[in-house]
Amino acid sequence: MRLFNSLSSWVKDFFGSKEVIKLSEKNYARDKAALAFLELALDRASSFIASSISKCEFKTYINNKLIKDRDYYDWNIKSNKNQPAAVFKYKLIYKLVHEKEALVVTDIDGNYLIADSFSKEKFAFSDYQFTNVVVEDFTFQRTFYMKDVLYYEYENDDINYLFDKVCDLYASVLSHAIEVFNESYTQRFKVHVESTGGAGKDDKMDDLFNVQFKKFIESRRSVIPEYNNLEYKEFGNIEGTISSKDIADIRKDMFNLVANTLRIPPAIIYGDVTTLEESQDSYIANCLNPIVKIIDEVNTDYLYGFEGWKNGCYFSVDTSKVKYFNIFKNAPNIDKLIASGYMCIDEVRDETDLKTLDTEFSTQHFMTKNYSSVEDLLLDLDKSKGGNK
Repeated sequence: MRLFNSLSSWVKDFFGSKEVIKLSEKNYARDKAALAFLELALDRASSFIASSISKCEFKTYINNKLIKDRDYYDWNIKSNKNQPAAVFKYKLIYKLVHEKEALVVTDIDGNYLIADSFSKEKFAFSDYQFTNVVVEDFTFQRTFYMKDVLYYEYENDDINYLFDKVCDLYASVLSHAIEVFNESYTQRFKVHVESTGGAGKDDKMDDLFNVQFKKFIESRRSVIPEYNNLEYKEFGNIEGTISSKDIADIRKDMFNLVANTLRIPPAIIYGDVTTLEESQDSYIANCLNPIVKIIDEVNTDYLYGFEGWKNGCYFSVDTSKVKYFNIFKNAPNIDKLIASGYMCIDEVRDETDLKTLDTEFSTQHFMTKNYSSVEDLLLDLDKSKGGNK
């Protein structure tokens, strides 16, 4: 139902605000299969991105230090009375990618609510205004101003071009492929008629071929009369040049096109393990991070404003855990992080999803002699020589 409603909304935008739409307009009858495939591909890609970001930790910083306060709880544990944070974040990101915008408002208790629909009025020198805000079965009877809401906007001109232009091309290819495929499974007959003369015989022939014989071919169980001087002969199926695999390949090509438009490497979607690690890095850097940056900026401004931001208060979505991390496989790297003094034990444990120890030992920074300065090494050498005298 969600797919149908979204497709219907897009079609209405495509044709404008006309009450009656003729199928000949913009070849809608021909394009609907291509539209459905592209819409399904966009739905799958949006869901994929939403699933990735919903697993991320949404961090709140006060004075440049990570603080797990009420805002942290709202964005990582439970966002409102009915939605855990993971579900809330998934819906938010899905709407942002799929519909290119999302609106979050708060109720009187401060719970975050995602608007299912809303009307927006833009102004050049004052706050945008949002009306007719609907959350599930409730419609707010008030006007929301930009300063009072979290409004996210995801501009992707490639998606617009994809539906406006590329869809026509795929519609032609897909329509031809389906037509040829169907023809390859069409039965064809020839009928030998010795004579068609005589009053009323032409009408009988028209009824035979246009009504009875058509019904006979299209029905699974049917009977056709056998007349004298008529001989039926089946040609058999015409061997087609397009198979169901070809149509599936066209659909896959359309899915790949949408994925590339959203900068999702195909290897991520199809689980190609040969290039998975490189693809994950590309996916995070080119697909997720631009979307996450929108979340960071909107939430930072809403929660802290300019004065808070200036004093080290900000919101940050951590995408580092999108990529699977095996602590045993990466043990040498963990060792280097601690041995070089770059991170303490608790910092490493937190990054690897382990509970921090919160001890004096685990919060200290250590550095092996391999990372010591030349002066420190010479000083240790002199002390060693002095001790041997």
